[in-house]
Amino acid sequence: MLVVEDNNDLRNFILEILIQAGYNTTFAINGEEAIEKVKSYKPDIILTDLMMPKLSGADLIQYLKSTERFKTIPIALLTAKAEAETKKEMHIIGADSFLSKPFNEDELLAVVKNLLQLKFTEKYFVKEILKAKS
Repeated sequence: MLVVEDNNDLRNFILEILIQAGYNTTFAINGEEAIEKVKSYKPDIILTDLMMPKLSGADLIQYLKSTERFKTIPIALLTAKAEAETKKEMHIIGADSFLSKPFNEDELLAVVKNLLQLKFTEKYFVKEILKAKS
């Protein structure tokens, strides 16, 4: 999975939790770097901050969801802006889940588990549909 977070302390906190839970992770410090990582790494899920320099989380989500090769990657938005209007806007552009800052380890792992389940359920159904067509 890919963690996109510009705050070094928060990024390290997230990475430590995910690595200890046995997840293969990499990171980017902004949206521009994330795009490059996605192109070479194609993660199963992405956890991204909303407010970042160079390219925001919202812009990153819009790019990924409008790119055929990446549009099915589940994305969780990490944000301190948890107002209903922000959540609505982010759902419209394609965020699959939200994690409001501050969050704890259990919340983070629950979101990751749900996104991975979403990803692998989708893969299963696509395989079944393709099998039924042949």
